Amino acid sequence: MSRPNPVKLAVFLVGLIAVTGLPVLVKGGLFITNFEGDALHLADIVFRMAEGGRPHLDFFTPVGGLAFWPVVLGLEAGGGLGRAFGVGQLVFALGAGGAVWWAAVSRLPVRLAYLFAAVAGILLTSLSHGASGAMVAVSMHYNRWAWVLAFVAVILVLLPPKGHPRPLVDGGILAGVLAAMALLKATYVACFFPVLLLIAILRGDTALLKASLVAGGVLAALLSVVLGPAYIAAYTGDLWAAAQAPLRDQPGLGLSDVAVSPPYLVATLALLAGMAFLRRAGA
Repeated sequence: MSRPNPVKLAVFLVGLIAVTGLPVLVKGGLFITNFEGDALHLADIVFRMAEGGRPHLDFFTPVGGLAFWPVVLGLEAGGGLGRAFGVGQLVFALGAGGAVWWAAVSRLPVRLAYLFAAVAGILLTSLSHGASGAMVAVSMHYNRWAWVLAFVAVILVLLPPKGHPRPLVDGGILAGVLAAMALLKATYVACFFPVLLLIAILRGDTALLKASLVAGGVLAALLSVVLGPAYIAAYTGDLWAAAQAPLRDQPGLGLSDVAVSPPYLVATLALLAGMAFLRRAGA
């Protein structure tokens, strides 16, 4: 199948983000129906930052500042917290949408490109992190944003480019995506970076590997200058403190429960089927 038209895909993605993200602004407010505690936590952090407070340095949070900076921009633009959250989601979605667009255009066939763009756009502007019932919540919004960035990183590393390779562009976007994930929630980088590095090495994609490492080094240096060493040290301290909390060693189910429980059984069977296919193929 051929590659998607870049202009048409960009129009589709921007239009989708507008359709899914603007209703909060048109409605005139964000009416929370679940996870009110998370909304109060978000409000507390955002108002602290709007008054000049700095995350990690002035107050504790294991979540990175990028999860709140877009909302602070919306708050400073005028209006209440609900409108600010809507504006923040649009700002972040449009920024992340560029990386989504490049991953789709450079790696995916037409149908998959539009499907990926649709899933990413909806996930970026959703009002719930995912549940079985209808609800409006801001609970763990940074996880939704980070998952989209993780999808982009996996596509760029795992799939070969269609057409002329552009390792410098790929490497720059990959480094930016990983940096954004680190500033949203560092555990995503801790989980994905070793796997992405291994995939790039096994694929022998040295051009992408070199470009992304160089771009990552430059970006890390710039962030160190802009944010300051004290901010990075404080962020690391908050992460370590959260990791040492008694309820954070295993907040979810055990491995055996995840493998066989009904909500995760389909994923387990898909994993086993993939292993079977790889063995049959001689891999």
